[in-house]
Amino acid sequence: MRLLLLDKKIVFLTKHLHQITVVAEALRSLMFPLNWLQVYIPVCPDRMANFVRAPMPFVLGFSTEHFDPKHPSLPDDVFVVDLDNDRIY
Repeated sequence: MRLLLLDKKIVFLTKHLHQITVVAEALRSLMFPLNWLQVYIPVCPDRMANFVRAPMPFVLGFSTEHFDPKHPSLPDDVFVVDLDNDRIY
């Protein structure tokens, strides 16, 4: 929740894509009366993985099958939330 309120770059990962939308929408609901006005793509296609290098805050969701949360080319200011292992990188 703190990451959203501070306008950070957040990537949700899981092998069950339906979970990403549920979690992302729940967090958006908890922000009420505030709104998330940044980029919001809860289930992002794998071919758009380069969006993690965007200069603005975002919420993106990817399948763990095609996205490595510890990849060295991942920018340092991106927070990766692994929903399967309950970890934040």
